[in-house]
Amino acid sequence: MSDQDPLNPRQDPEPFDDDVDEFGYDLYDSYEEESERGLLRIVGVLVVLGIIIAALLLPPISLLDRGGEEPAPGISTQARDDLPPLPGSLAARSALYDITTGDDFTGPAALNEPADAGEHLAFYTYENGRWERLASISLTDGGNAAQGQVDRVPANIAVLARTEFARPLALIVEPGETPDPAALPATRIVSVRAATPAMGNALGGLDMPSGALRTARAGASRAEVYLGVYLAEPAHAATVDAIFTVPDVVERHIDALIEAAEEAEADGLHVEYLALDSARRQAFSDFATVLAKRAAERGLGLVVSVPTPSGTDFGAYDWEELTAAAEVWLTPPTDRSSFYEQVEAALTAQRAAGTDLSRVSIVLDRRTRERSPEGIRSLTLHEALALASAVESRASEAIEPGEVVSVAAVNLDRDAGNSGLYWDNRARSVTFAYEARGGPRTVWIENRYSAAFRLDLAGQYGVGGVVVSAAHDDPELPDLWAAVLAYVEEDSVDLLLPYGPYLRPQWAATGGQIEGSGGLVVWRAPQRAGTFDVTLIVSDGVVFVGQQIAQQVAEPEPTAAAPASPTPTPTPEPTPEPTQEATPEATPEPTPTPSGPPGPAGNDE
Repeated sequence: MSDQDPLNPRQDPEPFDDDVDEFGYDLYDSYEEESERGLLRIVGVLVVLGIIIAALLLPPISLLDRGGEEPAPGISTQARDDLPPLPGSLAARSALYDITTGDDFTGPAALNEPADAGEHLAFYTYENGRWERLASISLTDGGNAAQGQVDRVPANIAVLARTEFARPLALIVEPGETPDPAALPATRIVSVRAATPAMGNALGGLDMPSGALRTARAGASRAEVYLGVYLAEPAHAATVDAIFTVPDVVERHIDALIEAAEEAEADGLHVEYLALDSARRQAFSDFATVLAKRAAERGLGLVVSVPTPSGTDFGAYDWEELTAAAEVWLTPPTDRSSFYEQVEAALTAQRAAGTDLSRVSIVLDRRTRERSPEGIRSLTLHEALALASAVESRASEAIEPGEVVSVAAVNLDRDAGNSGLYWDNRARSVTFAYEARGGPRTVWIENRYSAAFRLDLAGQYGVGGVVVSAAHDDPELPDLWAAVLAYVEEDSVDLLLPYGPYLRPQWAATGGQIEGSGGLVVWRAPQRAGTFDVTLIVSDGVVFVGQQIAQQVAEPEPTAAAPASPTPTPTPEPTPEPTQEATPEATPEPTPTPSGPPGPAGNDE
């Protein structure tokens, strides 16, 4: 476990400034000067990281590759004859390669033998007399080669397989969802939330779609797949309460659960009844005890989920009796502002009561939460960052060349009463609060930083394992797996805070000039007509997302020129003896006023 103070972790990659305001984000008194330097610093960090990754990973530069392609210049590897001693939980799948820089490359490194895709493989380095995990890897070339993403060049590198885990890992998915492959080699249980209690005349029965576990079983060949039974709507809570009032109906319900698990070819049952009346406390404990016994007779496992109480009353959930019968998964509150207050209070009370917390696992949900006057809703990471990057132009319908236009990050502009993105020390997550129609809203973003703090809390209380909810393969959800796998493999947590400038809005434009910084800036239009994009870029410290708005600069209004005066014609002299009238010359037509400047040069910037 990390020995860092959880409220004073180190920052990634550099610490925040010391000065913070009431929201908990740091202040720059002269941010106009710092902004440009901060943006350059971001670009520099990304460029350096890209070079390292390319040098180690991208074909044809992979260090662990049989390929025979030309290696990257400047990097060489040399296999050691002997491998340093390995702990019993690790097994070698390659030699240990020392990495040096220089003009000569000694040749590509290889796996000892084709690896099994089901093994939990990772890059490791041997430093200061101990093995340190670097990153997960993926197999290529039919298992003969391995590649992975690392953020530094180590002194040496090897591929090792994890054979034992410090803590168990479980995943929760919905029917039809494929568990995230990054987590599967370390996963013991995959629960598919597929069944719900039947209502009406079928009281005690279950509703379950056919083939509900098929996708999960195909994607998780080595993990045990459990049938998850949950309350999908408020009416289900009343249904289960009614079940537990009649012993015969409870028996019928137990029979239905066992039958459904066997029909689905499940390895166990996961009962997630989180809204029971406190009067059902003993009935629910008795139900779990009987169900566990009946399930064991059929070779089935049992997991029971419990909610986190808002106080010291645990309601219908007797942890001591439930942990004696089954594994218990603790579901945290959806309001992330009360996560630590409520979870710590619950774990403290149960530890004092003598509950075996090694039988308890804490649930991490990959979904972001938004609180509003309407309640709590779930978002993906990309949906949350889309909210944060909403952009608005306050221009008139026709923008003149050189005109100054205000452009706002609608939900981050502090002058409009919003907080901007900041690290919330209470929720221990990247957060932003904004004003919207219907009232104020707060968004707590889940990412690798918030996950590490939750894992650290679990470790402090000796909680047995970790469960990841919304654990399906989805690029719009955050990648928590590095933090989760370090915890379940080695009981290790690295507490970091996101790099402060990454949380500040950044602006870019395809023409014209951005002036100012923060959530409200000025865009000075170029001195030419056209359509120009102004882009707002935001980040949770890991992922960068941008939204842009098109600005239409109109053609400049033509400058009116004075009409040309006609050349006067002199009046002819009369003849002394007018024999006929003189005919005056015709008055010439005036020259027309020019319709615009002479050619395109007048419209140049």
